[in-house]
Amino acid sequence: MTPAQSFDLDPTIILVGQDLCGRYCVCENHGKIGGAFVSRAEAIRFAQDESRGIPRSIVMVTPLVLHAAATDAGPGDRAVPLAA
Repeated sequence: MTPAQSFDLDPTIILVGQDLCGRYCVCENHGKIGGAFVSRAEAIRFAQDESRGIPRSIVMVTPLVLHAAATDAGPGDRAVPLAA
């Protein structure tokens, strides 16, 4: 197999969904990015920005269950980063 034919065995997957409190949440499977949003459009826009154009890296899920502390957005917050 040549380097051009190699495959990423642990690809980045970004999950977008709505939590049980009605917030739209984004989280990445490696725990490097994430946030809580008031609108679905903002959540998708954030996921698209973070995906760096990687095809099929964004997955819509429902319901999305995240650790409660990771989604504690205050008034006016665009996104809340997930703790490492």
